[in-house]
Amino acid sequence: VPEKIARSFVYVDCGARGEDNHPFLNVFPGAQYIGFEADAEESARVQAKLKNGRKIFPVAVGRTNETLPFYVTKNPACSSFLEPNQQFFGQFLDAAGDTEVQSVIKLPVVALDEYLPKAGIDSIDFIELDTQGSELDILKGAEIFLKNSVLGLRIEVEFSPIYKDQPLFS
Repeated sequence: VPEKIARSFVYVDCGARGEDNHPFLNVFPGAQYIGFEADAEESARVQAKLKNGRKIFPVAVGRTNETLPFYVTKNPACSSFLEPNQQFFGQFLDAAGDTEVQSVIKLPVVALDEYLPKAGIDSIDFIELDTQGSELDILKGAEIFLKNSVLGLRIEVEFSPIYKDQPLFS
């Protein structure tokens, strides 16, 4: 990959919890990595492991700039803006325990189309979404980027309702 392209590649990762290996970043080592992780403590932990020029924003991403209830679960990786579907999780050994709601907090949410230009980002090449059911809302908050610059997406989707009122693949 020509260095000029590798340096200008912008990779946005929404739901950056525990992430430190991205295949595109191996191909584009000079790429600009922008992660979003709502959990401020996890955001700081991931940021400490990242190389120079890579940034984690400790904010949640969604459709619009607003404040929403966030379900904090026993296993933080299962926390979501959507309530876990305990009836669904109860079908699996020990899964219901991980998704047991510990608290509900209010979190500010930002839309990529509004937040990133203010941070000096005018184009995105690739978006990765793994946000426990809010992926569709994030896409709706990134319509301008999707129309004008995004080349590829990697999105977690569900075929079964693991969260209440979650949009499914269909």
